[in-house]
Amino acid sequence: MFDDSPISLNIWKYFNDKYGQLLTPVGLLRCCSVVSAKLEYPRLNLFIVAPTRQFKSQMTYEMKHIFPTNFWVWLGSDFTIHSVQEKFGSKGLNNKCMLINDATLLFSSKQTRTKDRLINAIAELASDGTYIYGERDQKSSFTLKADVSIIMNMTTESYLSNEKKLMTSTFLERFMTIFYQMPEVEFQRVAEEYKNKKDMKINKKITLGAVKKINNLYDVKYHKNITEYAKLFSVYEMKSYASGLDHVYSLIRSHCYLNGRDYMCDDDIKLLKITLDYLNNTTAPNRSKIIMFHNQGRSQLDICLLLGKNPKKYQPYVSKILSLAKIRGIIDDIRVK
Repeated sequence: MFDDSPISLNIWKYFNDKYGQLLTPVGLLRCCSVVSAKLEYPRLNLFIVAPTRQFKSQMTYEMKHIFPTNFWVWLGSDFTIHSVQEKFGSKGLNNKCMLINDATLLFSSKQTRTKDRLINAIAELASDGTYIYGERDQKSSFTLKADVSIIMNMTTESYLSNEKKLMTSTFLERFMTIFYQMPEVEFQRVAEEYKNKKDMKINKKITLGAVKKINNLYDVKYHKNITEYAKLFSVYEMKSYASGLDHVYSLIRSHCYLNGRDYMCDDDIKLLKITLDYLNNTTAPNRSKIIMFHNQGRSQLDICLLLGKNPKKYQPYVSKILSLAKIRGIIDDIRVK
Protein backbone atom coordinates (compact mmCIF):
# COMPACT_ATOMS: atom_id res chain seq x y z
CA MET A 1 0.00 0.00 0.00
CA PHE A 2 2.65 2.53 1.11
CA ASP A 3 6.16 1.58 -0.03
CA ASP A 4 8.07 4.43 1.62
CA SER A 5 5.81 5.25 4.57
CA PRO A 6 6.17 2.58 7.28
CA ILE A 7 4.16 4.37 9.97
CA SER A 8 1.27 5.00 7.57
CA LEU A 9 1.35 1.33 6.65
CA ASN A 10 1.13 0.30 10.31
CA ILE A 11 -1.70 2.77 10.94
CA TRP A 12 -3.51 1.49 7.84
CA LYS A 13 -3.27 -2.13 8.98
CA TYR A 14 -4.39 -1.21 12.50
CA PHE A 15 -7.52 0.69 11.48
CA ASN A 16 -8.37 -1.83 8.77
CA ASP A 17 -8.26 -4.65 11.31
CA LYS A 18 -10.21 -2.73 13.95
CA TYR A 19 -12.72 -0.66 11.96
CA GLY A 20 -12.77 -2.04 8.41
CA GLN A 21 -11.90 -0.68 4.97
CA LEU A 22 -14.24 2.32 4.94
CA LEU A 23 -12.87 3.95 8.09
CA THR A 24 -9.20 3.10 7.53
CA PRO A 25 -8.40 6.20 5.39
CA VAL A 26 -10.28 8.39 7.89
CA GLY A 27 -8.06 7.04 10.66
CA LEU A 28 -4.90 7.82 8.69
CA LEU A 29 -6.15 11.33 7.88
CA ARG A 30 -6.80 11.93 11.58
CA CYS A 31 -3.22 10.91 12.37
CA CYS A 32 -1.90 13.31 9.72
CA SER A 33 -3.97 16.10 11.26
CA VAL A 34 -2.57 15.44 14.74
CA VAL A 35 1.08 15.69 13.64
CA SER A 36 0.45 18.71 11.40
CA ALA A 37 0.16 20.82 14.55
CA LYS A 38 3.96 20.69 14.69
CA LEU A 39 4.26 22.30 11.24
CA GLU A 40 3.73 25.79 9.92
CA TYR A 41 0.55 27.03 8.25
CA PRO A 42 -1.27 25.59 6.37
CA ARG A 43 -1.98 22.78 8.81
CA LEU A 44 -4.43 19.95 8.25
CA ASN A 45 -7.71 20.64 10.07
CA LEU A 46 -10.43 17.99 9.74
CA PHE A 47 -14.19 18.34 10.04
CA ILE A 48 -15.56 14.78 10.15
CA VAL A 49 -19.22 14.45 9.11
CA ALA A 50 -21.12 11.17 9.43
CA PRO A 51 -24.48 9.96 10.79
CA THR A 52 -24.80 8.93 14.42
CA ARG A 53 -23.29 5.58 15.46
CA GLN A 54 -20.40 5.74 13.01
CA PHE A 55 -17.43 5.50 15.42
CA LYS A 56 -16.58 9.20 15.22
CA SER A 57 -15.99 9.52 18.96
CA GLN A 58 -14.12 6.23 19.22
CA MET A 59 -11.73 7.25 16.45
CA THR A 60 -11.06 10.57 18.16
CA TYR A 61 -10.18 8.67 21.33
CA GLU A 62 -7.78 6.59 19.23
CA MET A 63 -5.61 9.68 18.75
CA LYS A 64 -5.09 9.83 22.51
CA HIS A 65 -3.79 6.26 22.52
CA ILE A 66 -1.68 6.49 19.37
CA PHE A 67 0.15 9.74 20.12
CA PRO A 68 1.91 11.01 23.26
CA THR A 69 0.34 13.91 25.15
CA ASN A 70 2.66 16.53 23.64
CA PHE A 71 0.77 16.10 20.35
CA TRP A 72 -2.82 16.83 21.46
CA VAL A 73 -5.22 18.48 23.90
CA TRP A 74 -8.58 16.89 24.66
CA LEU A 75 -11.44 19.42 24.60
CA GLY A 76 -14.36 17.01 24.73
CA SER A 77 -17.81 18.13 23.62
CA ASP A 78 -18.82 21.06 25.82
CA PHE A 79 -16.47 23.99 26.35
CA THR A 80 -16.20 27.74 25.81
CA ILE A 81 -13.25 29.70 24.52
CA HIS A 82 -12.91 31.14 28.03
CA SER A 83 -12.58 27.67 29.54
CA VAL A 84 -9.91 26.79 26.94
CA GLN A 85 -8.01 29.93 27.88
CA GLU A 86 -8.24 29.15 31.60
CA LYS A 87 -7.32 25.46 31.31
CA PHE A 88 -4.61 25.55 28.63
CA GLY A 89 -3.70 29.09 27.64
CA SER A 90 -1.41 29.79 24.70
CA LYS A 91 1.44 27.67 26.04
CA GLY A 92 -0.75 24.62 26.63
CA LEU A 93 -2.27 24.79 23.12
CA ASN A 94 0.76 25.65 21.03
CA ASN A 95 1.82 23.02 18.47
CA LYS A 96 -0.95 20.64 19.54
CA CYS A 97 -4.02 19.20 17.87
CA MET A 98 -7.33 20.28 19.43
CA LEU A 99 -9.47 17.13 19.68
CA ILE A 100 -13.15 18.13 19.71
CA ASN A 101 -15.27 15.07 20.23
CA ASP A 102 -18.81 16.17 19.33
CA ALA A 103 -19.37 19.50 17.60
CA THR A 104 -23.10 18.72 17.40
CA LEU A 105 -23.34 18.85 21.19
CA LEU A 106 -20.85 21.71 21.38
CA PHE A 107 -22.88 24.03 19.17
CA SER A 108 -26.36 22.95 20.30
CA SER A 109 -25.54 23.58 23.97
CA LYS A 110 -24.52 27.21 23.42
CA GLN A 111 -26.46 30.45 23.25
CA THR A 112 -26.16 32.22 19.89
CA ARG A 113 -23.62 34.79 21.09
CA THR A 114 -21.44 32.18 22.81
CA LYS A 115 -21.62 29.87 19.79
CA ASP A 116 -20.67 32.64 17.36
CA ARG A 117 -17.72 33.61 19.54
CA LEU A 118 -16.59 29.98 19.70
CA ILE A 119 -16.89 29.51 15.92
CA ASN A 120 -14.89 32.67 15.28
CA ALA A 121 -12.24 31.71 17.83
CA ILE A 122 -11.70 28.25 16.34
CA ALA A 123 -11.59 29.68 12.81
CA GLU A 124 -9.05 32.32 13.77
CA LEU A 125 -6.83 29.86 15.63
CA ALA A 126 -6.96 27.54 12.61
CA SER A 127 -5.92 30.25 10.17
CA ASP A 128 -3.94 32.91 12.03
CA GLY A 129 -2.90 31.09 15.19
CA THR A 130 -4.24 34.01 17.22
CA TYR A 131 -7.59 34.81 18.82
CA ILE A 132 -8.11 38.10 20.66
CA TYR A 133 -11.08 38.43 22.98
CA GLY A 134 -11.91 41.87 24.26
CA GLU A 135 -14.82 43.43 26.12
CA ARG A 136 -15.38 46.87 27.54
CA ASP A 137 -14.27 45.44 30.85
CA GLN A 138 -10.57 45.06 30.10
CA LYS A 139 -10.17 42.56 32.94
CA SER A 140 -11.95 39.95 30.84
CA SER A 141 -9.81 40.51 27.74
CA PHE A 142 -7.29 37.87 26.70
CA THR A 143 -5.28 36.67 23.72
CA LEU A 144 -4.81 33.06 22.68
CA LYS A 145 -1.72 32.75 20.49
CA ALA A 146 -1.00 29.17 19.42
CA ASP A 147 -0.27 27.21 16.28
CA VAL A 148 -2.78 24.37 16.32
CA SER A 149 -4.47 21.77 14.17
CA ILE A 150 -8.09 20.80 14.83
CA ILE A 151 -10.22 17.68 14.50
CA MET A 152 -13.97 18.03 14.96
CA ASN A 153 -16.79 15.50 14.64
CA MET A 154 -20.36 16.35 13.66
CA THR A 155 -23.45 14.37 12.73
CA THR A 156 -24.79 14.70 9.19
CA GLU A 157 -28.08 16.08 10.48
CA SER A 158 -26.34 18.80 12.47
CA TYR A 159 -24.07 19.61 9.52
CA LEU A 160 -27.11 20.28 7.33
CA SER A 161 -28.47 22.63 9.99
CA ASN A 162 -25.20 24.48 10.49
CA GLU A 163 -23.55 24.38 7.04
CA LYS A 164 -24.73 27.82 5.89
CA LYS A 165 -23.66 29.50 9.12
CA LEU A 166 -20.31 27.73 9.20
CA MET A 167 -19.56 28.46 5.56
CA THR A 168 -20.60 32.12 5.54
CA SER A 169 -18.43 32.72 8.62
CA THR A 170 -15.46 31.21 6.66
CA PHE A 171 -15.20 28.60 9.42
CA LEU A 172 -15.33 25.66 6.98
CA GLU A 173 -12.74 27.30 4.71
CA ARG A 174 -10.18 26.36 7.34
CA PHE A 175 -11.18 22.69 7.38
CA MET A 176 -10.96 19.74 5.06
CA THR A 177 -14.45 18.27 5.45
CA ILE A 178 -14.61 14.48 5.37
CA PHE A 179 -17.88 12.64 4.70
CA TYR A 180 -18.68 8.98 5.11
CA GLN A 181 -21.53 6.61 5.98
CA MET A 182 -21.10 2.99 6.97
CA PRO A 183 -23.63 0.41 5.72
CA GLU A 184 -25.63 -1.00 8.65
CA VAL A 185 -24.24 -4.50 8.11
CA GLU A 186 -20.68 -3.17 8.26
CA PHE A 187 -21.45 -1.13 11.37
CA GLN A 188 -22.83 -4.15 13.19
CA ARG A 189 -19.80 -6.26 12.30
CA VAL A 190 -17.33 -3.65 13.52
CA ALA A 191 -19.37 -2.90 16.65
CA GLU A 192 -19.18 -6.55 17.68
CA GLU A 193 -15.42 -6.79 17.21
CA TYR A 194 -13.58 -3.48 17.70
CA LYS A 195 -13.57 -3.47 21.52
CA ASN A 196 -11.63 -6.73 21.55
CA LYS A 197 -8.76 -5.22 19.55
CA LYS A 198 -5.69 -3.81 21.26
CA ASP A 199 -5.02 -0.08 21.09
CA MET A 200 -2.16 1.11 18.92
CA LYS A 201 0.80 3.19 20.05
CA ILE A 202 3.43 4.54 17.70
CA ASN A 203 6.72 3.37 19.16
CA LYS A 204 8.90 5.19 16.67
CA LYS A 205 9.59 8.71 17.84
CA ILE A 206 7.80 11.13 15.55
CA THR A 207 10.30 13.94 15.55
CA LEU A 208 12.30 15.20 12.65
CA GLY A 209 15.22 17.58 12.62
CA ALA A 210 14.45 18.94 9.17
CA VAL A 211 11.01 20.35 10.04
CA LYS A 212 11.97 23.58 8.29
CA LYS A 213 12.53 21.64 5.08
CA ILE A 214 9.09 20.04 5.39
CA ASN A 215 7.50 23.46 5.89
CA ASN A 216 8.99 24.52 2.56
CA LEU A 217 8.47 21.15 0.89
CA TYR A 218 8.31 21.27 -2.89
CA ASP A 219 9.30 18.80 -5.57
CA VAL A 220 9.07 19.83 -9.23
CA LYS A 221 8.55 16.16 -10.11
CA TYR A 222 5.11 16.29 -8.45
CA HIS A 223 4.09 19.78 -9.59
CA LYS A 224 1.51 18.50 -12.08
CA ASN A 225 0.02 16.10 -9.50
CA ILE A 226 -0.28 18.88 -6.93
CA THR A 227 -1.96 21.23 -9.40
CA GLU A 228 -4.43 18.60 -10.60
CA TYR A 229 -5.39 17.51 -7.09
CA ALA A 230 -5.72 21.11 -5.89
CA LYS A 231 -8.30 21.66 -8.67
CA LEU A 232 -10.12 18.45 -7.75
CA PHE A 233 -10.10 19.29 -4.03
CA SER A 234 -11.49 22.72 -4.91
CA VAL A 235 -14.39 21.20 -6.88
CA TYR A 236 -15.22 18.46 -4.38
CA GLU A 237 -15.05 20.80 -1.40
CA MET A 238 -16.84 23.69 -3.14
CA LYS A 239 -14.02 26.00 -2.15
CA SER A 240 -11.55 28.22 -3.96
CA TYR A 241 -8.48 26.83 -5.71
CA ALA A 242 -6.34 28.51 -3.03
CA SER A 243 -8.14 26.50 -0.33
CA GLY A 244 -7.76 23.32 -2.36
CA LEU A 245 -4.03 23.99 -2.74
CA ASP A 246 -3.68 24.63 1.00
CA HIS A 247 -5.38 21.33 1.79
CA VAL A 248 -3.21 19.41 -0.68
CA TYR A 249 -0.01 20.89 0.74
CA SER A 250 -1.08 20.41 4.37
CA LEU A 251 -1.90 16.76 3.71
CA ILE A 252 1.36 16.06 1.86
CA ARG A 253 3.54 17.76 4.47
CA SER A 254 1.82 16.13 7.45
CA HIS A 255 2.06 12.71 5.77
CA CYS A 256 5.79 13.24 5.24
CA TYR A 257 6.25 14.33 8.85
CA LEU A 258 4.24 11.36 10.16
CA ASN A 259 6.63 9.01 8.38
CA GLY A 260 9.86 10.80 9.22
CA ARG A 261 10.48 11.96 5.66
CA ASP A 262 11.61 15.40 4.52
CA TYR A 263 10.89 14.63 0.86
CA MET A 264 7.83 13.79 -1.23
CA CYS A 265 7.21 10.36 -2.73
CA ASP A 266 4.50 8.47 -4.59
CA ASP A 267 2.87 7.48 -1.28
CA ASP A 268 1.80 11.10 -0.77
CA ILE A 269 0.04 11.15 -4.14
CA LYS A 270 -1.67 7.85 -3.28
CA LEU A 271 -3.07 9.46 -0.13
CA LEU A 272 -4.40 12.44 -2.11
CA LYS A 273 -6.22 10.03 -4.43
CA ILE A 274 -7.68 8.07 -1.52
CA THR A 275 -8.82 11.28 0.19
CA LEU A 276 -10.89 12.37 -2.83
CA ASP A 277 -13.45 9.65 -2.10
CA TYR A 278 -14.16 11.27 1.27
CA LEU A 279 -14.49 14.88 0.06
CA ASN A 280 -17.72 14.40 -1.88
CA ASN A 281 -20.58 15.75 0.23
CA THR A 282 -22.90 12.81 0.96
CA THR A 283 -25.79 15.23 1.52
CA ALA A 284 -25.38 16.66 -2.02
CA PRO A 285 -23.49 13.98 -4.01
CA ASN A 286 -24.12 15.55 -7.43
CA ARG A 287 -22.53 18.93 -6.65
CA SER A 288 -19.04 17.98 -7.77
CA LYS A 289 -20.40 16.18 -10.83
CA ILE A 290 -22.33 19.29 -11.89
CA ILE A 291 -19.17 21.43 -11.72
CA MET A 292 -17.06 18.83 -13.52
CA PHE A 293 -19.59 18.51 -16.34
CA HIS A 294 -19.71 22.31 -16.56
CA ASN A 295 -15.92 22.43 -16.86
CA GLN A 296 -16.16 19.94 -19.71
CA GLY A 297 -18.28 22.49 -21.62
CA ARG A 298 -21.65 20.83 -20.98
CA SER A 299 -24.81 22.93 -20.94
CA GLN A 300 -27.16 22.89 -17.96
CA LEU A 301 -29.60 20.81 -20.01
CA ASP A 302 -26.86 18.28 -20.79
CA ILE A 303 -25.89 18.12 -17.12
CA CYS A 304 -29.46 17.28 -16.12
CA LEU A 305 -29.67 14.53 -18.72
CA LEU A 306 -26.25 13.10 -17.84
CA LEU A 307 -27.36 12.85 -14.22
CA GLY A 308 -30.63 11.19 -15.24
CA LYS A 309 -32.76 14.08 -13.99
CA ASN A 310 -35.83 15.85 -15.41
CA PRO A 311 -34.46 19.19 -16.74
CA LYS A 312 -37.62 21.13 -15.84
CA LYS A 313 -37.33 20.09 -12.20
CA TYR A 314 -33.56 19.81 -11.83
CA GLN A 315 -32.15 22.73 -13.84
CA PRO A 316 -32.86 25.30 -11.09
CA TYR A 317 -30.68 23.21 -8.74
CA VAL A 318 -27.92 22.96 -11.35
CA SER A 319 -28.06 26.73 -11.82
CA LYS A 320 -27.93 27.26 -8.04
CA ILE A 321 -24.83 25.07 -7.67
CA LEU A 322 -23.05 26.81 -10.56
CA SER A 323 -23.90 30.22 -9.12
CA LEU A 324 -22.48 29.17 -5.77
CA ALA A 325 -19.37 27.80 -7.49
CA LYS A 326 -18.86 31.13 -9.26
CA ILE A 327 -19.26 33.10 -6.02
CA ARG A 328 -16.63 30.90 -4.38
CA GLY A 329 -14.22 31.32 -7.29
CA ILE A 330 -14.38 27.72 -8.51
CA ILE A 331 -15.66 28.57 -12.02
CA ASP A 332 -15.39 31.74 -14.08
CA ASP A 333 -18.72 31.77 -15.92
CA ILE A 334 -22.17 30.21 -15.98
CA ARG A 335 -23.57 28.84 -19.20
CA VAL A 336 -27.27 28.15 -19.66
CA LYS A 337 -27.24 26.75 -23.20
